[in-house]
Amino acid sequence: YQLMAHAVEEEGGQIGQLAGSRAVGIFGLNLSQGDEPLRAIRAATRILKQLSYRSAIRISIGTGRTVIPATSVTTGPAAAAAARMLAQISYGQIVIDGSTRRRVGGRYKCRRIDTEDTVEAYVVRELDERIGLRSTASAFGRNIPSVGRKTELAELWRRFEESARGATTIAVTVTGQAGIGKTRLKTDFAVKLAGFEEANVAYLEGTGRAVGNRRPFAALGDMIRRRARIQEDSTEESAGRQIAQLVQESGLTRNPETASILLSAASGIGEIRDPALATLPPERLSQRTIDAFVQLIISMARREPIVLCLEDAHLADDSTL
Repeated sequence: YQLMAHAVEEEGGQIGQLAGSRAVGIFGLNLSQGDEPLRAIRAATRILKQLSYRSAIRISIGTGRTVIPATSVTTGPAAAAAARMLAQISYGQIVIDGSTRRRVGGRYKCRRIDTEDTVEAYVVRELDERIGLRSTASAFGRNIPSVGRKTELAELWRRFEESARGATTIAVTVTGQAGIGKTRLKTDFAVKLAGFEEANVAYLEGTGRAVGNRRPFAALGDMIRRRARIQEDSTEESAGRQIAQLVQESGLTRNPETASILLSAASGIGEIRDPALATLPPERLSQRTIDAFVQLIISMARREPIVLCLEDAHLADDSTL
């Protein structure tokens, strides 16, 4: 419940009352910014991503009028639609109604599902990576500007240009209370990166986890999976091939086969079966994994500027930090 509340609040929502085993997240309660459906889906995908036991969780999202009594369960058309959809999907899925689907445009790939009533329902399949750096404003077809973050965005951009043009590494930490706009600032910066004219920029993002999937190097594994375009339903074999291809394309020449094995394990893809690696002491294996990741990043940086983003760094596992 704490993780769900954190994910909702990070996207500017509020966590409502518990109804049995259900938690309710509410967006746009006091002030609508127009992007509530998108922020709700982002919170939902974060919840599933961070919970290794997500097979026991299912999430439904409805958009519309909602009634929030002081002492009872949230009601209204949107809440009713969400409740009906929830009963008709499998665990580990996110389902959205037609109103939500139309408001998020093509940012998420969805599949229409048949329901036992008149609710128009779609299962969210995956984030369209080509649109992944697109702004919230473009997703809704109108300008929804960030407010009060021009100075911070300009500073991030200044640091990036200093790093890219000076071929040097710069670390920046963004801090603030939950819901203050850190994620939106990060998104706006990523959108700006997509327009950098001097070179293509590699943007790799990982997320720290409070509970659930706390495997070593989980956040670094997120970055690798994103760069290799590995989907949640990819098989172990196909995901391994994608990482091996990433290693090859990066130009890494020092022990590429070993690097592929280590990076695959860090990404949660299978186990290390190579006897030479499987028998190493944990500390040595950890160092070899770090070396492989560093080699990969350096090889990529020789070809293009790289931005590594660690979301919720305070929750990241010790190995990542």
